Amino acid sequence: MAIDVTTLLQGPAIVRFGGATFYSRGEITLSVTHRTVDVETDRFGKVDERVLDSDVRVRFTPAGEWEALGVLFPWLAVPVGSYITGAGDSPLVIHTVQGTRITLHNAAVTRMPTIRGSTRRPLLGEVEFTAFTRNNTARSAAAARYTVDSAPLSDASFNPQAVVMQPYTLAWGASAPWDAMATRDGFTLEWSLGLSPVETDRDGVVTQQITRLEATARAAVLGVTEADVLQRMLLQGAGADRGRSLADGSDNLVITGDGVHIRLYAAALRSGPQLFGRAAARIGDLEWVASRVFEAGVPGPLAYVGTAAP
Repeated sequence: MAIDVTTLLQGPAIVRFGGATFYSRGEITLSVTHRTVDVETDRFGKVDERVLDSDVRVRFTPAGEWEALGVLFPWLAVPVGSYITGAGDSPLVIHTVQGTRITLHNAAVTRMPTIRGSTRRPLLGEVEFTAFTRNNTARSAAAARYTVDSAPLSDASFNPQAVVMQPYTLAWGASAPWDAMATRDGFTLEWSLGLSPVETDRDGVVTQQITRLEATARAAVLGVTEADVLQRMLLQGAGADRGRSLADGSDNLVITGDGVHIRLYAAALRSGPQLFGRAAARIGDLEWVASRVFEAGVPGPLAYVGTAAP
């Protein structure tokens, strides 16, 4: 059977969300998965499968431009218990070079990108968005969740020079050697975002609620000694009591590069490995975890990411 090559669908796309345009380092993935429940009888076993909800997610790795940071990292200062969507819908658009445009009408970031700062690789890891039914809209309504149409792709905003790959300096407190540290292979900053589905019997999952957020940084730093690491781990002496707060004696971890400013507030050293071997660097990947600082009973943010110092 002959084939019309114009029916073979391939090619890249861009993503637009929150007023920003994103280019991807690799493929953009749109996944749709039904969440189901089995109908069973003792006589026949499974006789049917019923749809409870549909999980719609978009995943991609940004090209590495250090921009639209409020879009990619929206939950750093948002209180636990907040919904990730609101009264107004936030559309996400996948626009292909062929002109197909898929609009998911109500989306939110459900996994913030890991940040990997180094001269060897771009800064940003994979980001994930989840799409929900439009707010205050029945699932049965037309365009309740998505629209597909066609429009020529017109965009000229990509700038290769905006893809950041550079060395960074880490500072943890004001005392040497921790106040200005280079790294062996850059740093990694990861987020652990806890989300709980908000569900009704008629509508299924209508949004998600933030239940927790943790920020963890890792780096093999240069210029610190075995004794320096052991001392900051607070294994003995005054303050080394069992049950103490890990954040006792912590400092902000400040990471800086050209146009890149990151802070982990009240960062505590949770892991400080040391390696002893012919080819092994002595200080392994130190691990810092951020803590919330309370002022007058109000918690501050865990972290800051920006193009200028806060």
